[in-house]
Amino acid sequence: MKIFRFTSMITTLLTAAVFLTSAYGGAIHPSHTVLLPLAVLAFPYVLAVTLTVLLVMLVLRQWKAVIILIVALLIGSPTIGVVSPLNLSSKEITDSARTLKIVTFNVRNFGIYDGMQKEVNPNMLYALDQDPDVIIMQEASLTRYDYESLPSMQPLIARMDSVYPYRSHGWHDIIILSKYPYKSDVAGLSYEDMAEDFANEENRFFGRAFDVYIGTDTVRFIGVHLQSIGLSQADKSAYEEMTHIKRLNHNRSSLRIFKNSALSKLSTAFVFRAEQAHLLRKLIDEGPDNLILCGDFNDTPASYSYNTIKGDDLRDAFAECALGPTITYNEHRLYFKIDHVLYRGDLHAVKSVRDRAGDSDHYPQTVTFVWNKK
Repeated sequence: MKIFRFTSMITTLLTAAVFLTSAYGGAIHPSHTVLLPLAVLAFPYVLAVTLTVLLVMLVLRQWKAVIILIVALLIGSPTIGVVSPLNLSSKEITDSARTLKIVTFNVRNFGIYDGMQKEVNPNMLYALDQDPDVIIMQEASLTRYDYESLPSMQPLIARMDSVYPYRSHGWHDIIILSKYPYKSDVAGLSYEDMAEDFANEENRFFGRAFDVYIGTDTVRFIGVHLQSIGLSQADKSAYEEMTHIKRLNHNRSSLRIFKNSALSKLSTAFVFRAEQAHLLRKLIDEGPDNLILCGDFNDTPASYSYNTIKGDDLRDAFAECALGPTITYNEHRLYFKIDHVLYRGDLHAVKSVRDRAGDSDHYPQTVTFVWNKK
């Protein structure tokens, strides 16, 4: 019996320690060790394991272990709140409420490299069907030419002209389609500035700022696409083998391949995103009160880059409106939420929806805000 209680307590303490490390590892700069950002990346799965251990200890009536795990969960509750929010009731939108609806979507170059061009582009079609006020897209035109020249866009041009007369043209990773006029590349945030600050081809990201004029109000939108993880197809294949339950006999070799190749790339990407996050934070601090920052962070909630960008003044639309965890990246069994909508000012998020739509490796998000002031 003593051995059983000892084993239970060791298991409990290890579980609690790993959980808290995963919950707050994003408070430490990733240059110190790759283990902390990896622990943060795995937080949803660590949370599931922690809850499972808690359930087992409850069944076994190991009350000291139960208390330790509950205390750990309470300490880590702020992180749980952004990863798996518990908004049990939806927020009402009255008929008289003044709303602002946005869509953010990494569209993976509108599928031009997939060899399966459709007659009508499903990513743009989805965004238009939501009828938002503003659409922000990432990876929208890495082809060095205007996305509107794609054959799959031609059936949609007249609709875009009618509903979104104010929109990006030419080559940009970040594009905007707006019902309202805007001024682009404000606050020194444009692709050219990013290229100058991060000239290394391996250390680059994209960001554009747009001041959108909505009646007498101005909202600054910052669309971002942070440093990619940079895994090769071989790395992703090794990861898929490593996590495939029916191929356990291959897992050891796949783990070796992944460890030798992917971990250094992940470590480098974590550090680069930390640098990029600090630059964005500086621009946020210098920006106006009404600000919405959205896009592909390539990092999860509670990560160092997420925490740096969010700061003390931005709110997370998903955390304020959603119920339970979600993912926004959907390929290679790398199921993580890496796309975010953060905001501040005279706005309040009342609805956040992540849809399974389009043909990108990311899922789109639609967020509805109401104005706090009359």
